[in-house]
Amino acid sequence: MAECPAYLVTKNEAVTAKGKIALAKRLLAGQKVTQEEANTAFMCMHCKGCEEICQTNLELMNLWDALEKRLKEQFGWPEAQVAEFSKKGR
Repeated sequence: MAECPAYLVTKNEAVTAKGKIALAKRLLAGQKVTQEEANTAFMCMHCKGCEEICQTNLELMNLWDALEKRLKEQFGWPEAQVAEFSKKGR
């Protein structure tokens, strides 16, 4: 988490690799995901920091792209939340 700029801005573990993997698992298992939970997945700068420190050498950017695509299809793009997040990250 200390490497994740999104976490440093939001202080929300759901935006980290661990949180997004948990969300992806829930989606794949057919479990309920709320709009708010879906929106957190888009609070990512795709900086690859999590990928660079990943001990299992996972290609996380591919996973994030697939997760965002699926969430966008189901919940739409959270434009207002992404804009607000972008302002905070500057």
